[in-house]
Amino acid sequence: MKQIIRLEFRVLLVSCFLLIACNSDDNQLSQSICDFATIIDNEKYNMTITDNYSILETSISDDCLNITLVSSGCDGNTWEVELVDAGRVAETLIEQRDLKISLRNAEICLAIVEKTYSFDLKLIRTNNNKVLINIEKWNEQILYEY
Repeated sequence: MKQIIRLEFRVLLVSCFLLIACNSDDNQLSQSICDFATIIDNEKYNMTITDNYSILETSISDDCLNITLVSSGCDGNTWEVELVDAGRVAETLIEQRDLKISLRNAEICLAIVEKTYSFDLKLIRTNNNKVLINIEKWNEQILYEY
């Protein structure tokens, strides 16, 4: 009887170990390789000012939206950026999402600085396998397929 209890205890112990090990691997796999997460907040979207930068280029790699910004500054090392989604989906042939870049730039220099940031797009996915992204100050729609 004691041997059966010991065996059950060992099986339980090994099962718990495997469960914990699998969960930690899953967490590592789900970590983003992008610099920042995308924020979904309609109020923040409406309050975001976009007149202190230009967008030089955009691209998507994996689930990251890469955006190169140009603004005045010293070196851009103190810039704080966010990608803000309006929190709504336009239901067209391919669903669409509206986004803005928020750039907080307190640098007081006359140089022109260019920096590239990446934002995780997984939160803006819809039920389809693709969504069109409209970014204020960028004249082209960006197709995100997943």
